Amino acid sequence: MATAITQNQALGDSES
Repeated sequence: MATAITQNQALGDSES
């Protein structure tokens, strides 16, 4: 699950 969270963080950064 930690891996999914890391991927989500990258996406959020791009959205920002």
